[in-house]
Amino acid sequence: TGCFIDGAWVDGAGEAMVDIDPTDGDVLWQGHAATSAQVDQAVRAAAAAFATWRHVPVEERHAVLTRYAALMQRDKAELAELIARETGKPLWECTGEVGAMIGKIAVTKRAWEARCSERRINPGVADVVGVRRVKPHGPVVVFGPFNLPGHLPNGHMVPALLAGNTVVLKPSEQTPATAIAMVERLLEAGLPTGCIQLVQG
Repeated sequence: TGCFIDGAWVDGAGEAMVDIDPTDGDVLWQGHAATSAQVDQAVRAAAAAFATWRHVPVEERHAVLTRYAALMQRDKAELAELIARETGKPLWECTGEVGAMIGKIAVTKRAWEARCSERRINPGVADVVGVRRVKPHGPVVVFGPFNLPGHLPNGHMVPALLAGNTVVLKPSEQTPATAIAMVERLLEAGLPTGCIQLVQG
């Protein structure tokens, strides 16, 4: 099973997919692409989860992402090897990619505090005080590339989740296993199941 839709790991009901290590031809994963109906289900589930996730305090959302970073640190060697096998990139580069994924959580929190935290604004008019508040928008669709299958989607997912949005992830068809590994760790970190959806294809 390579799709995570509406709180459950399921196989896609579409075309067959095979994930092959380009260096030796080994099969790393095989399954099926999601159908358009499954994609619709994933988007609806993300929209439903957004109604609750958007109201979770940012510190609680950050705590989930901090646990996600710790899990990636715990499994750094395993994740780097997986990315190397899926992409054919050198292991040292993939180790750096996982390091960047881990570092994204702290970078995102600092950026959120600088750009999105509530601020009082004095417009220069007597007895008038403005307040700037930033609100999440809703489900975010993230398309992952084959060449940086962890770092680039992670770079969109982490800020979206911290801000209170939910995510539908569609990875490259050449690197489905990296996306599965990321979603597994997000769920292990305590992200509510509806907040992340994974559709292959």
